[in-house]
Amino acid sequence: MVIKAARGQVKQSLVKQIEAILPSPKAVVAVVGAGGKTTCVYRLAEYLIAAQKKVLVTTTTKMFHPQYEKRDNWKFFPGPFHGSEIRWPNIGNQIDIAALTVDRNQNKLIGFAADEIDEAVNEGRYDYILVEADGAKQKPIKAPAPQEPVIPGTASIIIGIVGLDSLGKPINEANVHRPDLLADLTSQPLGSHITESTLVKLICSQSGLFKNSPDSSRKIVVLNKADNEELINRGKMVVDMLKKEKGCEVSIHQTMVGNFA
Repeated sequence: MVIKAARGQVKQSLVKQIEAILPSPKAVVAVVGAGGKTTCVYRLAEYLIAAQKKVLVTTTTKMFHPQYEKRDNWKFFPGPFHGSEIRWPNIGNQIDIAALTVDRNQNKLIGFAADEIDEAVNEGRYDYILVEADGAKQKPIKAPAPQEPVIPGTASIIIGIVGLDSLGKPINEANVHRPDLLADLTSQPLGSHITESTLVKLICSQSGLFKNSPDSSRKIVVLNKADNEELINRGKMVVDMLKKEKGCEVSIHQTMVGNFA
């Protein structure tokens, strides 16, 4: 699905479209890729809590600190899940955030192993557990290393994000997290420019955007940062190419074009 809206409407529409396809009443949602993962998690959490859902935000990698001390409806639970009060979430208008610890130097939450999050799922206390399951060092596009992404086995929805602002930029350290891997994955030389075809190859490869996703999970492609007419149109071109791609190794449930920021 392609989402078209004026810039002021895109953020709400994109999050609302994601929320509309979430299974009910409970689900684990893993967010992978690059170009807006953290923003996606926070926006979606805020939307769900406004709908009176019980929400846990956590990570299997590192995630930017959400400044929870400055928010009335966020509560942070540090430490392991075992024996933690994280097992007893607030039933009111609150988003729980869990992490093993906080790295104050990097202003990041340090996350859990994937199987620890599966344990939290078994507790059954939350309607939705939102997991940032990948790292990208604030780059708009990435290719996963062998150990990436770190997706809980209980994840039923995988949101794969790619920043459309990567289009036209060279495959190098300045623009890509793990540029050598992206070059190999897409059969492009380092320094060559990222095109719509680059994005399609990344999305469709089993070693690409949705690597390590549970077979039964629904894969949602979000082409983010479509904040002008040119990028909206280029995002639509990627959607059309994905529909026509006969060699795609990934079963994609839905594709969206929009802007979280």
